[in-house]
Amino acid sequence: MCKMYQKIIPAAQNLSGGILTRFLGRSLPAKSHFRLVVCGGFTLIELLVVVLIIGILAAIALPQYELAVEKSRSAEPLIVLKALREAQEVYFLANGSYADDLSKLDVQVDLDNPNWRYGTEAMSVYAYRQNVDNSRKYLFAFRFSEGRKNGMASIVCRNDGMAYGSEAFAARICKSLGGQEIDGEKWVLEK
Repeated sequence: MCKMYQKIIPAAQNLSGGILTRFLGRSLPAKSHFRLVVCGGFTLIELLVVVLIIGILAAIALPQYELAVEKSRSAEPLIVLKALREAQEVYFLANGSYADDLSKLDVQVDLDNPNWRYGTEAMSVYAYRQNVDNSRKYLFAFRFSEGRKNGMASIVCRNDGMAYGSEAFAARICKSLGGQEIDGEKWVLEK
């Protein structure tokens, strides 16, 4: 609740009278009105409205922030996966078959990475998201077989197939990276 005080004081006692006279070039009347408004603080309703607005903004911003963080984390395995793909192709040209172990490839991969597990299987290389709960697991993979039909010779993003509930999160990540959906569970990122 605000209280308003009104006082009539002589211009000579008015502190602002001399300052205003200098800037305005004229003097104030002999008696000037002085009003003082004193407010004690914010009401409970005003504080609740501010808290509500902050809560709404946080609810909107937090999922977008999590998506942006995960999108930036996914940049690393895409670069490593491209290097693994090129190293596999060089290995194939030299030996006539694909490597079944990362140590056979001429590329350095951080195997102690806390976020990603890299590997190679028959005719494919992959990067698997680890150390997150099951609803946030997904993987990137590149298969060398079957030519380029159905996106198999492309970098593919999908849920890991083992973690229940990761389909929706994998879809959000894959779509945010510009993936084109080829069936209900895979998105082609790059050919």
